[in-house]
Amino acid sequence: MEPIKIGFVPAHREPFDENWAAQMRQRCLDAFPAGPLLEIIVPDKRLTKSGCVRDDNESEKVIGFFREKGIDGLIIGTMTFGDEVSALSVAAAFRDHPILLFGTKEGPFTADGNRRSDSFCGTLSISSGLHRRQIRFAFGGIVFPEEEKFQAAVMDFIRVCAIARGFTGARIGLVGPRPERFETCIFSEYLLMR
Repeated sequence: MEPIKIGFVPAHREPFDENWAAQMRQRCLDAFPAGPLLEIIVPDKRLTKSGCVRDDNESEKVIGFFREKGIDGLIIGTMTFGDEVSALSVAAAFRDHPILLFGTKEGPFTADGNRRSDSFCGTLSISSGLHRRQIRFAFGGIVFPEEEKFQAAVMDFIRVCAIARGFTGARIGLVGPRPERFETCIFSEYLLMR
């Protein structure tokens, strides 16, 4: 069986902590389940600065990269606040794919009392943009990647991607008429065609 290919968008916004974004990106990569049936497709430092997505130029590169790799699903994570416009551009390009959005928890404050990431607010902004664009998505929470809640959300998402890939292009046949007087035995041909 061919592995499920998940495109990962580690979203970052300047002027938030660049090092924190890169560390959080790596923590996410380390936390994703490993195995021969899963391939995480993620930009590296050659494609984008720090391997994160922060502007329109980088989002266009990542869209092309994900199309070339033939991803089955898309995970958007805010490593810091997360540039919403670039993250939403990638999501819009793959709106027919399953999409998972999550935010990373705030790191410790800097020595001068500033925030390293403000990812909670960025996650709200991206989710609002997805909603306005009518792009369906699942929400994985505000988590540190090592948390069991994140692991469970990702595993559920991978299963959704596998089901969606297996169902796409399927041909469904109906043998015999629908039974009368059984309202529970209805389905919408229109929704199945969509």
